[in-house]
Amino acid sequence: MEKILGDHFSPASAKALLTSKGDKVGQDVIDLVGPRFLALSETRQGAALDETAVKSLTAGDWRADRAHYSGNQKYRVTGKMHIATNNLPHVNPDEAMRRRLHLVPWEVSFAGGKGDPMLEDKLAKELPGILA
Repeated sequence: MEKILGDHFSPASAKALLTSKGDKVGQDVIDLVGPRFLALSETRQGAALDETAVKSLTAGDWRADRAHYSGNQKYRVTGKMHIATNNLPHVNPDEAMRRRLHLVPWEVSFAGGKGDPMLEDKLAKELPGILA
């Protein structure tokens, strides 16, 4: 996805969406600003999504958080967040959360030599047309 989307792609920390004992680290949340595709990866086993954070970050509302070594910054997250994980986080199953979350199962495994070792090269040739 990074090669296809270029500057519209960014990795981000899943910590911004998970429950924690303390406050959210402002920088983890501020890093979500700008790109249209936010790739968050791996949540720890037993983790739970922070319902307030998910709703706030996906609503498109203005927020203010403190970035490292600076004051508060006002921002709005406009990108779509995609969490790739082997450990599905716990989710409060209310209607508002169901509207915001979509599970896409990846049920095919390419372990044991089933994958195409030339796939990346083949896709690179098709990059301009993949999302066209």
